[in-house]
Amino acid sequence: MRVIFGVIFAIFSLFIWQNLAKINTDIFSLLELKFDNGEEKIIANFNSKNDFFILFKDIKDKYFIENLVDNSNLLYKNEPNIANLSSHILALADINLINTLKSDPNLFFDDSIKNIFSPFRILPLSSDFFGFVRGLDLSFGAKFDPKTKLLKTENFYLMSYQVKSNYSYEKLLNLASELKQKDEIYLSSPFLFQAYSKKTAIEQSSYLGAISLVLSILFIWFAFGNFRAFYMIFIVAFSLVCGLFGTLLVLDSLHVLTLVISTSLIGLILDYPLHFLSSNTGKKIQISDIKCVRKTLFIAFFVTAFGYGIFLFSPMGFLHEIAIFSLFSLIGALLGTYFLFPNLIKDEIFYSHKRFDKLLDFWILACKTVLKNIKFIAAFAAIFTMIGIYKIATSNLSDDIKNYSVAPTWMLEHSMVFAKEMDLVGSKFIIVSQNQSKDLVESLGNLIEKPFFVSKFFNEIWLQNEIKDELAKAQNDKKIVQKYENIGILQSDLQSEFHKIISQKSLSPQEVCLELLGVKCDNFFADNKEIIYIAKATQNAEFDAILDKFGANYSDYVKNINSSFIDIKLNAVILKICGFVFCFLALWALLGLKTSVKINFIVIWVSLFCLSFFAIFGFEINIFTIFGLILGSAVGIDYMLFACDLKMHFKNRILGIISASVTSIFSFGVLALSPTSAVFSFGLSVFLSVFLASLCACLLTLRSAK
Repeated sequence: MRVIFGVIFAIFSLFIWQNLAKINTDIFSLLELKFDNGEEKIIANFNSKNDFFILFKDIKDKYFIENLVDNSNLLYKNEPNIANLSSHILALADINLINTLKSDPNLFFDDSIKNIFSPFRILPLSSDFFGFVRGLDLSFGAKFDPKTKLLKTENFYLMSYQVKSNYSYEKLLNLASELKQKDEIYLSSPFLFQAYSKKTAIEQSSYLGAISLVLSILFIWFAFGNFRAFYMIFIVAFSLVCGLFGTLLVLDSLHVLTLVISTSLIGLILDYPLHFLSSNTGKKIQISDIKCVRKTLFIAFFVTAFGYGIFLFSPMGFLHEIAIFSLFSLIGALLGTYFLFPNLIKDEIFYSHKRFDKLLDFWILACKTVLKNIKFIAAFAAIFTMIGIYKIATSNLSDDIKNYSVAPTWMLEHSMVFAKEMDLVGSKFIIVSQNQSKDLVESLGNLIEKPFFVSKFFNEIWLQNEIKDELAKAQNDKKIVQKYENIGILQSDLQSEFHKIISQKSLSPQEVCLELLGVKCDNFFADNKEIIYIAKATQNAEFDAILDKFGANYSDYVKNINSSFIDIKLNAVILKICGFVFCFLALWALLGLKTSVKINFIVIWVSLFCLSFFAIFGFEINIFTIFGLILGSAVGIDYMLFACDLKMHFKNRILGIISASVTSIFSFGVLALSPTSAVFSFGLSVFLSVFLASLCACLLTLRSAK
């Protein structure tokens, strides 16, 4: 049996190693929400961006930055193809010069001749003979500086890189740490946030899991006093490997936050072998003894599995990940406990320490004291719950997606510098047909702030064609030709320059973006429409009327996601009600109506009390709080089943309840130490639910023993 489990463990571990690339840190991948107006594509494009921008004050730092980047082998240079600008003069021509060319050609060419010998030309004479290009703004508000050959914002120089596909998140963070040691060097990249999230998740899952495991080991030692009780660790390891294997097998990706939250499974996994040990203390263990707790193990499995299984009916993909990971882990725990654990501890005897017995007696005494004052405590709990429900009813229960990720202070400070220096893309945008962007922005006027769109920087095809038409007329104008001959330029050379511009292909802004910048600009185009990003919009009747006129749509996808969370919460409440109905009917069939009503009343009250606790003490009631309560109530039913098993002595029932609950309390309790809002809320809600459910189960046990 040991060999079989060992082989399975090795195969599963190898599969996990080969599929580690499926683990991601993208916060939006936690959701499975459907968006309108191209939002879904835009979000996907944002999350796939591998930009890495560096702002620096001192030009001397350029060589310091380049050396570090080159040595890291993590990034490659991404900059406008300045050498290729000469073939895109039509798209880059200054709009004021174009208007002058159309209205007064002689004035335009007089100005062009003066500009021939100007030392401040953006492009050399060979690239832009007529001086159409008077400024380059090709990278989010950063303009080309001819002197340094760098992009420059108002106060900083800008270097643009791309993160290589095979990058190491640890090396990327080390590079960032080395770069920011210099004063006034600022970094911006979505990959930095992802790398930090991945590092934080791995660290949290490691230390939270370690704390949970150490506390559980101490409890196991005091409760059973035999070194071989620690063989439960093999069950934990096997179960978690089963969970990770199953999730990577079924799903295309797995978020690191799932790994953090799934460390809480350690307590639930330990429940299975602890059930077995608590039922067989004081006697020599035989492999066949597992049969005496078979029914208890299977009931515990189905109850807990149902609690996690409900998550599969949520529209939130992250909860699907937790559900699948947990279900596979619980299957591993059940099989490992039933077939492997008795084999590992065969012929061993387990006794609890005297100190543990004293603690158990103290707990029983405390529970008896609570029973004596149950009316007063019940009244307090009822008032507390009513106050909490009132606060919930009068509170704003909206969520913020930003709370579900963490970032160090320096990253946020650097982001603020970039936001100030550059026209960075935000979450608010308007989608309109590509050839109507400029007209729409002009019509909206002061109703929007800081509009940013690609065609803002490039001329439309029709305007490029007009330039060619005007130049075609000018090349045959003897007066204009004479102007150039007067300064020593041969007619043949002049005609060659005219032909060079006239023969250029007219390109759309999207095509120019691809050829000149070397990028697809997917963040600015979707399904033959252009995306106009804005800092703020005044949404009123005039705003809506203008959008309707142009067939445009406005959206703020972060706001939409946050509002969608309300629907997910409503879905969670419906799932919880369905869970209670299922539980009520199942317990009615198994244990009778009276017992079913009693158990469901206690579990429902525990959930309401926990919600009240969150509301009164100012904790956020988010999606993870609700789903934590769903899981906590499912686990709590397991303890109630112990309390209702009148065949066992009341002390053994309490020992079983404590054995099952303490490890879960430890494992979910340590999640409340996490700085991540989602992990904290989930951990604290389950911790409170499990603690109160186990307390109520103990009180129910003592009450039935009278």
